[in-house]
Amino acid sequence: MSTYQPKVYREQGGSRQVVASGGSLDVESGGEIDIESGGALKINGTAITVTAAEINAMAGTGLDATELGYLNGSGTTVVASKAVIADANKDVVGARQATLGVNGAAGVAGQLNVRDGQNPGSVASVVYADVAKLAALTATADEINKLDGAPLDATIVVGAETGGNTINVAVQLKDGNAADLAVRGHVRAYLSDDANGDSLAAATPSGGIAIGTDGLLVSLTPALANALIVDGNLAIDAVPEKFKTTQTAAFMLNGVSHTKAATTALTFTAAHVITASKFGVILIQINAAGTVSTKVPASPQAYNDAPTALAALPAADAGNIALGYIAIENNAGDWTANTDDLTNGSDVTTAAFNDSTETALSAVPKAFDLVSESDGDIDINLIEAGAATWYLILVLPNGKLVASGAITFV
Repeated sequence: MSTYQPKVYREQGGSRQVVASGGSLDVESGGEIDIESGGALKINGTAITVTAAEINAMAGTGLDATELGYLNGSGTTVVASKAVIADANKDVVGARQATLGVNGAAGVAGQLNVRDGQNPGSVASVVYADVAKLAALTATADEINKLDGAPLDATIVVGAETGGNTINVAVQLKDGNAADLAVRGHVRAYLSDDANGDSLAAATPSGGIAIGTDGLLVSLTPALANALIVDGNLAIDAVPEKFKTTQTAAFMLNGVSHTKAATTALTFTAAHVITASKFGVILIQINAAGTVSTKVPASPQAYNDAPTALAALPAADAGNIALGYIAIENNAGDWTANTDDLTNGSDVTTAAFNDSTETALSAVPKAFDLVSESDGDIDINLIEAGAATWYLILVLPNGKLVASGAITFV
């Protein structure tokens, strides 16, 4: 005879209904289980505390089990594949990158709007083109940091003419955020005749350029590749067949400065010949080693007059600069260098010694360096007795040019 054990039964004593293994408690359509206030529904001994209203609210979201799993993060720290939750300060910690797509309108790229915490009404927008510029940036952090504290912009205020001949120009250097520079800064500057800075000024203020109450002005010496700064004062030597210099000559060759002390008994490089009763010229030149040599357009020379001879004066050889020339009007009989003398009315009718034109170094620079005070301030004074107009052009470290308004003297 078979024996059956019930799988749903009331425990002896009547205080507990038991559903044994293999049994079930089914609630048919229209039936319900109502847990009254004070009662509890437990799973493995743990009471479920969520209310029916809370469960019903969640049911209305339409979230499935996978989607609910996305919410299972770690508080306000970003966790992979979980929802992002901001903390009490509206900060998010641990995010790696975010990709912005179109903002809803077809073909319109997404943008990031950043509100100024100090000025909530001010919003800056960052779009793809802005980010792309950063993505294309190849400079390292160290290279970018070199611009930290460097002047990247400036404002220039031109004052009114005072005293009939002085105009003050005030410069305020700015940093990359358009704020006044908070450290000493340096910019190169020049005077231009053009409002865009396309040309260097043809002339400088007659009274000069001077720093005012703020900053420092450092003059730049013009770059001279080849120039005679001080001539040697050519003359006939005590030995009349020779010539000399009577003072120290100063000159530039290939951008390098040289001097040559006064030298006597200088001779001609060759036995140059000037035909009887004709005219000729002899160039006197010097090289970087201080060697003086002579050069002629031809030998013999037989020019009919002085202007024609002078027109034939040759240029100095490479690596040399002209100290001057000797213009000779010959008398009867050929004149030969190093043999015949240079005394007027003797072996020649006349021998005129001519120095090359000196290159004047202006005391008033057209270009100069400006150094600001610790707050970025610089002010300079231009002094001009006549009528003239200039523009002050600043060359910033990033290559940008900042031009002043017209500095006009009347």
